[in-house]
Amino acid sequence: MIDGIRGRSDIGLSDQRRIAAWVDGEIEKFTEFLPFRKRFDQQFNDAKNSEQFRVQLATQTAQVAAQQFVNPDLSGDVAHALAQVLTDMNRRETFPGFIAGLKSSDVRARYFCAKGLIALQDWIAGDKARLDQTVQALREAGLGETDPVVLGRFMRLWRSPAKLRTSLTSTWRSLTNASRHAAARPLLRTVRKTTPMSSSVRAECWESSTPTRKRD
Repeated sequence: MIDGIRGRSDIGLSDQRRIAAWVDGEIEKFTEFLPFRKRFDQQFNDAKNSEQFRVQLATQTAQVAAQQFVNPDLSGDVAHALAQVLTDMNRRETFPGFIAGLKSSDVRARYFCAKGLIALQDWIAGDKARLDQTVQALREAGLGETDPVVLGRFMRLWRSPAKLRTSLTSTWRSLTNASRHAAARPLLRTVRKTTPMSSSVRAECWESSTPTRKRD
């Protein structure tokens, strides 16, 4: 479906729709995590890809994922796979998908979407609109988050550029004061001194052995 357009330097609206349709089709035929991830990896890293094709594959995957993350009928395994694919791409175009994925019902998807935002933190801090959007999304997601491993990922943004860290201060204060996060308070208090819970066994199980690519 998309092999014929991967070399084009101009990806118009009809071609963008073709790419989005391909992503939808991959979601519909999902059976296993690794083959799903491999198909996206092969498409994204094909040597014949133009830069515009790569941009649009990341853009359309993020847009489809953003819609799917809030779909109550989406399985947790698919949500997890989509979040991992976006993280693999490691592109700025995946930002909308990461923001939407913070509200996924699947804990693994939320973890990888938070990880994706961490990778983009310098870029996020460079634009007020993106910064405000990220802070608001993390505020909403953090107040409802009950998993300490995912909270640990959220709090990795304490080590982000000063602009983003300053904007997040009130958000983390809210989390510290929320009674539902009593168990997470020690982590919140010591976040500047310790490595958050990304080193936990559970997080390591979620992580893959595929190296993170340099962001384009």
